[in-house]
Amino acid sequence: MQPAWHTFPTDDPFYIAPIGDVQWNGHEEDVILDDLKRHVDEALEKQAWFLGMGDYIDMASPTGRQKIAGSGVYENLMRSIDDQALELTHQIGDILKPTRGRWLGMLTGHHYWKDQNGVTSDQRLCEILAAPYLGDDIGEMGGAAIQIPVPTPQDNRAIKLWAHHGFGTGEESAMLLKLKRIAADWEQVDCFFMGHMTKMVSTIIPKLHFTLHKRGDAISFKILERRVGLVGTGGWSKAYIPGRTTYVERKGMRPVALGAPIVKITPQFSRTHTKDDTARRWLPRIEVTLA
Repeated sequence: MQPAWHTFPTDDPFYIAPIGDVQWNGHEEDVILDDLKRHVDEALEKQAWFLGMGDYIDMASPTGRQKIAGSGVYENLMRSIDDQALELTHQIGDILKPTRGRWLGMLTGHHYWKDQNGVTSDQRLCEILAAPYLGDDIGEMGGAAIQIPVPTPQDNRAIKLWAHHGFGTGEESAMLLKLKRIAADWEQVDCFFMGHMTKMVSTIIPKLHFTLHKRGDAISFKILERRVGLVGTGGWSKAYIPGRTTYVERKGMRPVALGAPIVKITPQFSRTHTKDDTARRWLPRIEVTLA
């Protein structure tokens, strides 16, 4: 799991715009490209920070990379494949050029290419977009822990994010179940992000704890709630295309609503004014807007 640290100068609300599962293959008819550009424009209007969720180009799956690597093809053919991957990487870099320098980081997904120098297309894209690379040194897929310290009038607190490209089956119910299970394992995380399944399913769940205070024979009992965001980060690659039989169609998969959410995070405290409890509680507000 890779760490990332970003410091914001104020405690104002801010926006996070995840982008992933574009699977750009050089053919505009395979991707809802105009919608992706509008999403970027809308996010920039909000001065959002972007979070890369993997699968930026549709170059090779893990199985495809393994087969090509073990095929014994000549060096010249491998160089041609490297060149094609680099061209696709520059093309998606041009599409996302307005986002340059506004990335919390970019995860690695299933679909990427590693050239003969050992550099992946995701690492190249990070260089193009001036984005922190959140994969490991060998280009393997993993998660990221992102901390955003927030200066408040009284002290410093932090927004904590967990992000992963995603894994396994793509059913809508499966995504939320995975996110809920992951959220059960991690404390003090404000928002969880997952891609891979091209689903924009999102929800807010409560994390509960209780306090007990005893004064003499009287017991004060409180149940307190902290809300956590679970965010499916959507996708941009079409499932059904006129005149062609796609992978999704062959597998009998259901179509999904393409696009991506934008997440608004408001750093804030909540204060209770009762006889037994006057503590300030750190309770950031999470709001998810779907495209």
